[in-house]
Amino acid sequence: MTVEQPDVVDFLSEDPDSGRVVLTISDHLPWTDGGHRKTLEKKVEAYLRFIGGTDLVDRYPDLAERGTAIEIVLEHAPPQEAIAFLENLKDLVKGTGVDFFYLELPSRYRE
Repeated sequence: MTVEQPDVVDFLSEDPDSGRVVLTISDHLPWTDGGHRKTLEKKVEAYLRFIGGTDLVDRYPDLAERGTAIEIVLEHAPPQEAIAFLENLKDLVKGTGVDFFYLELPSRYRE
């Protein structure tokens, strides 16, 4: 379950504060990888299809009325140009009514 598997939801959880459904993308790719952005875009698009179609509700009917969010957990700190890309992606996703955020994996969880 990684960013490289676009048709797999890496993690699905509930935000305990808001009750919204959070779909997490596990992104281990370095930003020097030329295809990183495209791979990430494909994964986000697949998540939006999962949320917007019937897959989420069919599999988890009790989550139907909750808000949703996409979270990306980045193993590698994004350089400035990648932050601009992520912020643009954030604007596009929020336009669909889905919350979007990203964070760097805390160092204590890295090898």
